[in-house]
Amino acid sequence: MLGLGNTLLKVSIPSGYLKGYNFFISPKTAHYLNGAYEIDTLNFVLENTKDDSVMYDLGANFGYFSLIMATHTKNNVYAFEAIPKYVDVIKSNIAINNVKNINVFSLAVSKGEGTIEFSNLEGESGNTYVQDTPNYESKRLKKIIVKTNSIDNMVESGLIKPPNLMKIDIEGAEYDALLGSEKTITKYKPFIILATHDYHLKGVKDNCLNFLKEKGYRILDGDKKTDDLIADFLAVPLI
Repeated sequence: MLGLGNTLLKVSIPSGYLKGYNFFISPKTAHYLNGAYEIDTLNFVLENTKDDSVMYDLGANFGYFSLIMATHTKNNVYAFEAIPKYVDVIKSNIAINNVKNINVFSLAVSKGEGTIEFSNLEGESGNTYVQDTPNYESKRLKKIIVKTNSIDNMVESGLIKPPNLMKIDIEGAEYDALLGSEKTITKYKPFIILATHDYHLKGVKDNCLNFLKEKGYRILDGDKKTDDLIADFLAVPLI
């Protein structure tokens, strides 16, 4: 079912911001059900969301953030996901809830337009095009070719509206995505939720934070993790 075999179940979310919504989950995504998943980050999203906000979800996975964003704006939410089987799940989660304001893009957000080789390990949420990561080098590796594009290209072409808020969680490719969003970030100063993955690409966290500071952002700590592999930050424009 939905490109993931028989591993998905349709459930009704019992609590949290999506209480009462239906959602396809896998055993590895059951944490979405308790309503507390990355709650600090979600609170930040909602505090900085207006009725006309345009929001980007880079690394949308199953569409959890996208759905929450869509329930708090009348404008567009753009969900970007590189793995086709996850794109199918996002679209299914959108359809079963009859949500109309999410646009899904099956591509990897990066520095420019083209194609790239992507890891596609079964049952993994940490697939990436970053070749230095253990996922990419795994002996179990299955590779796929995915499209890439930059935020600047898509905004300048009119394919997507400029953002008020960006969530970026793309397994070590965060700095590439920021570089490909430089004009958009400089001009529109969106709030940014950033997850960095130094275990995928050493130094990506510092590169991202230095980039944002140079663009006039104040960096706040987001959700606290149980390890240092993934770090969440909230980037707030100073002006």
